[in-house]
Amino acid sequence: IVDNIIPQVYRYNYTDYLFELNKSLNNFPGYREIYFPGMLIKSGSYVIEPDFLLQSLQANRDRNVNGEAFFFYEALRANNNLLGDTLKATFYKQPALTPDRDGKIWRPKAIVVNEDDADVVISGNWQNVDAPGFKGGFLKWNDAGSGAIEYYFDVPFTAWFNVYAFIVPDAENTSTAPYTIYSNDDSLNVFLDQSNTDNNGWQFLESVYMEKGKKKIVKLTAAPANGNVMADAVMIMINRKLSPDVIITDLTDNSTPTEVMPQTTVLFRNYPNPFNPSTTIRYALDKPGPVSLKVFDTLGRQVVTLVNSEKSAGTHQAIWNGLNQSSEQAASGLYFYSLQTDNYQKMYKMILLK
Repeated sequence: IVDNIIPQVYRYNYTDYLFELNKSLNNFPGYREIYFPGMLIKSGSYVIEPDFLLQSLQANRDRNVNGEAFFFYEALRANNNLLGDTLKATFYKQPALTPDRDGKIWRPKAIVVNEDDADVVISGNWQNVDAPGFKGGFLKWNDAGSGAIEYYFDVPFTAWFNVYAFIVPDAENTSTAPYTIYSNDDSLNVFLDQSNTDNNGWQFLESVYMEKGKKKIVKLTAAPANGNVMADAVMIMINRKLSPDVIITDLTDNSTPTEVMPQTTVLFRNYPNPFNPSTTIRYALDKPGPVSLKVFDTLGRQVVTLVNSEKSAGTHQAIWNGLNQSSEQAASGLYFYSLQTDNYQKMYKMILLK
């Protein structure tokens, strides 16, 4: 029994990838629903270019390949999340569910409460720090008095959760920042070294059992004896080792989603190609602006203008039905289509058959 087919279609340019993909698909006819090509997106210092990645994914979708296996995931966060954000804005807009789980969610998205969210209660004289934290800046305590920050969560289901705090370490910070972690019927104290540069980013605090509902989960206390204390986001994530039998089928997110836009402009290869009678040309824009998409013949003469207008950031498509600007049928043969924006120009060839 084969669950999934993941051939290594590792190539460093689109032409080679397309050749290898077609050859691989010919070896597995009739298995599109379990076929997921392995794509090399990072190896050592190599990180795949966004336009090459998007072109390859479009080739996959055009061949009814509905998913990929990426090697290696570190590429998604490289270059300030360039690839991750680009995929989220284009081919992976919807959350992906693991196959063969009957719609059940094994590890739902973690829940993060930032220090400036409405579900945070702040007491005392905390100072805003204009330096990179989890989302924007963070807070720091260096006052002579005392204060605290309490983090409240809407716990979506009853289970064990891992609790994390986001840390921006500094040599002047305390080495014993006092966190109180609240479980369903108890609490415990955890001390975290905020001065150690190894403790950068998300740091594990404790695992606690929580019932569904609005709960206070973390309290960070600041006092003169503690020295400088910094406060940023807190996160909870289900602990599947302690909660293996919890069944999650749906999570309703009432927050307003933030639309992620492509971080690069790219013109995709048309499909089908060769074509008769029509073909689809897709493109993605990293920002709004004027867009021109035109078709030319082999002598450089303009055949038709498909797009000549302002377009919003995001993904778009145009269909060429083989007609010229006068709505007359163009002759069969080789043509070129060109996308031009304020800061991007790209041309590809296509073949019209009759």
